[in-house]
Amino acid sequence: MDSGQIVKRPDPQVLREAIFRAETKLAAFPQADIEYTHRFTPGLYTREMFAPKGVMMTGAIHKTKHISIFLEGVLLAPDESGKSVILRAPIVETAMPGIKRIGLVLEDLRWITVHPTELTDVDDILDEIVTNDFTEVEHLIEDLA
Repeated sequence: MDSGQIVKRPDPQVLREAIFRAETKLAAFPQADIEYTHRFTPGLYTREMFAPKGVMMTGAIHKTKHISIFLEGVLLAPDESGKSVILRAPIVETAMPGIKRIGLVLEDLRWITVHPTELTDVDDILDEIVTNDFTEVEHLIEDLA
């Protein structure tokens, strides 16, 4: 009788490289219109994203711990182990630095992230809170492990 296979958790570097490869391939396709709404309050920047059903998307790597609010929709995405999971709104979580996501929007989605900052220029804020280079956040990931 076969007892099945034991699968080892994938190396995070392998998952990261797979997302970057997919991102490069996705760039060759027509790009979707993703809507962003930016809100500011003293000390906080809130970024709301709307993505329609059928969009395959990747996100930037966040440099900071922040609040993530998956307000509405359904997303098919791999978890940290590489297993595909279906995320259904609503989900509210504290998101840690160093996460890069890829996913297929199964139902229109609205996602909000809330970031502490004193900046008010969106480009400056994005430079402060996101990157596309894991070497910028490696020390943060190690500190949280």
